[in-house]
Amino acid sequence: MKIILLLTAIMVLTGCQKKHVELQYPLFEKSVAVTKPALSRVRLDIQVFGDIRREVPEDKVLFDDSERFVKDGRRFCVNAEKNYEPDLVVYQISNAIAKHLNKRGAFMTVSFDHKDSADYYVTGKVRRFYGEKEDPKISSGPLTLLGAPVVTLESRSRYFIEFTDLHIVAATGQVVQFPDINEKNEELSFGSCDLVYGFINLKLKQPIDKLANNIENAIVILQSKKNELTN
Repeated sequence: MKIILLLTAIMVLTGCQKKHVELQYPLFEKSVAVTKPALSRVRLDIQVFGDIRREVPEDKVLFDDSERFVKDGRRFCVNAEKNYEPDLVVYQISNAIAKHLNKRGAFMTVSFDHKDSADYYVTGKVRRFYGEKEDPKISSGPLTLLGAPVVTLESRSRYFIEFTDLHIVAATGQVVQFPDINEKNEELSFGSCDLVYGFINLKLKQPIDKLANNIENAIVILQSKKNELTN
């Protein structure tokens, strides 16, 4: 039994390497159309955001050959670029933004990278999409009835997600800039450090939800001003 537990712990710690990780998270947003009726006839498009992640010195490790590094005697995994589809990380993030806004239901339509058919379209840049997970520490608790210790796998995880240079462009040519989104946190987590990809995927939802809310509120104001001019 002790041998089986040891092998299981080794497997969890090692994890499995996955090539071409898909960037996604579950969507369960409730419709917000009732509270933002001004958007019910608006067609929105999300353009593919620019990618400026390489400009961040502290995120350079994402683009190295290895997704693991050692710091202060502790081993970490990051969401390495090499394990995603080549050159498609920011494309997938942009697509996730469009899907999220569509699920919220405030706009008549939300398209992706088809601005010619939209009343407004959104542009921006992804400055940071960084997830980091520490290799877990094995700590033993009280013995079970079978005489084997209870094994706990604890580690530290943190993330940084930043969208910047955000603009809404109207079909009339009007351009409005709105605030950057900057999300970061550090927390206790469990399991192999190779689970960093699922970890950062789930953390993407909150900053995208904040971005979606900002987009909706900004366009509500634009629509109100537009209606004042036409009345």
